[in-house]
Amino acid sequence: MQDNWLKYIDELFKNKNNNNRDFIYYPNCFLKLSTNNVNMVFHKNNWKTKLLFEDINKRKIYFSDQDIINILIESPIDVFEVIIEVCKDVVINQFGDNKMFFFIEGKDFYLPFPNITTEQETLLCVNKYNCDADFEITYYDLTILIFMIVHKEFISAKSSNQLVMQNRQLKKFIILSLFYKKGEYKQDLEKAGYDTAFPIEEVYKGRYMKQVDALFDGIDIVITENIC
Repeated sequence: MQDNWLKYIDELFKNKNNNNRDFIYYPNCFLKLSTNNVNMVFHKNNWKTKLLFEDINKRKIYFSDQDIINILIESPIDVFEVIIEVCKDVVINQFGDNKMFFFIEGKDFYLPFPNITTEQETLLCVNKYNCDADFEITYYDLTILIFMIVHKEFISAKSSNQLVMQNRQLKKFIILSLFYKKGEYKQDLEKAGYDTAFPIEEVYKGRYMKQVDALFDGIDIVITENIC
């Protein structure tokens, strides 16, 4: 059982692509979600691997980091606080032994996944977000997407020996969601050089996204009492 699914998709892509710069590859995969008739798919091209949701009619939707943060900001407060607390626990304590298993082109992989209580899982499964593509996904499946993205970053950081980047993505989701929803981390963000006067779409506009992302390496996560 392996965890480096990113490298495997890269290898499959190289074998399938005949030097076509516009080639897009969707490997056969299965990752069990809680939303009926919705799957997660891998979109691979010459530049990157993206994670998308796909419904039964083959309609696909991609959530950028900004999209995910905005979805969290707009989520019901009880859902929001559960997801944030789960993410905070991983930043501080790392992953436990819990794993989520999935398949890509018949090969087994696992995703390190946080320990979520039955009560938390139920809350995240019964609440849904209505996507722009006119289908719904549960907040539990959004949480799976978050940790797939986090694990993708972990794999990339590990392979390039950039260990400082391992929590960057998760810290960004936590800090910006809490800032734009509840006003937390304002001083920390300003001290790091993040322009809090603008919405997230304006801050991340242009060529400097990586420089903005790097700001989160120097911000510590504040732990509060668990509410669930």
